[in-house]
Amino acid sequence: MTGTTIYIISSGNCAVGELTAKGYHQEIMNGKAMRETYVHQLSFLPDRYEDNPSSMYFRSDDEPRTIKSGQGLVNGLYPSHKAASVIPWHLIEAGERGSS
Repeated sequence: MTGTTIYIISSGNCAVGELTAKGYHQEIMNGKAMRETYVHQLSFLPDRYEDNPSSMYFRSDDEPRTIKSGQGLVNGLYPSHKAASVIPWHLIEAGERGSS
């Protein structure tokens, strides 16, 4: 098979560069782990989300997969947050990733 290229096509249901359902679930689990450490063990973060810009700031670039990843992380970190109340999400353009 010298010189032959084999392409393996996944039977997934997302476009290239999108976050998969498994990836979203992993982010929820990451948020739960962060909650255990930063809320319960260290008491560094409050038990409930506080709508106070000086206490929390969530940011990602403007790629759909990073926004969805962040949403999963926050859903794991604050699972009891009311869906009717929106958590502010700040976006930067993908080219600004190195900026603070």
